Amino acid sequence: MELALSKVCHRAMVRMLTLPNTHPLHQFINKARNHLPLKHQGPVDHLLKALKLENEDLKTITPTIEDPHHPSCFQTCIQETRKLSIEQEDNDTADYRVYSDRSGFEEEIGAAAVLYKKGQANTYLSPT
Repeated sequence: MELALSKVCHRAMVRMLTLPNTHPLHQFINKARNHLPLKHQGPVDHLLKALKLENEDLKTITPTIEDPHHPSCFQTCIQETRKLSIEQEDNDTADYRVYSDRSGFEEEIGAAAVLYKKGQANTYLSPT
């Protein structure tokens, strides 16, 4: 139980330390991190000290918000036959192409993908 509680506290503190500067708590958390009081410490001060996060170098990642109903800027196409797939490949003028082993299709588990850039022979394999 103690480990589970410690994990939850650590995760919450890291999330607070990586809040974007537009968040209302950002100033409060930064102030607590930079000026730990010797007396009358609050919960944030106790967590920073106990979890040894007061001097950790953490980066803030600003999330991007996209409308789920906005059309995708990527085109996905799965041909029914090998012949149609080869024809489409010959007619495709895209600068970048990503191919997968189709295992992520229809809620299956994804395994790998290959990225090709127009005019370059090298590939990059990425497990998913």
